[in-house]
Amino acid sequence: MVNYEKLNAAVKNSGLKKSFIAENLGLTPYGLAKKLTGETEFKASEMFNISELLNLNSVARDEIFFAQ
Repeated sequence: MVNYEKLNAAVKNSGLKKSFIAENLGLTPYGLAKKLTGETEFKASEMFNISELLNLNSVARDEIFFAQ
């Protein structure tokens, strides 16, 4: 289960524009917005790529994408 609150905070704190993140994930801004709200699920490759873009370490990545 994704912790969307932490994910959106990480996006905000990164200083990156959502359009830039979307482009780097191969998504439209609308597609990214749907993933950030939980309407659609992240693919494993998208989780890896957004973690790299946001400079998340493995602990932060796991807290966000594999929350209990």
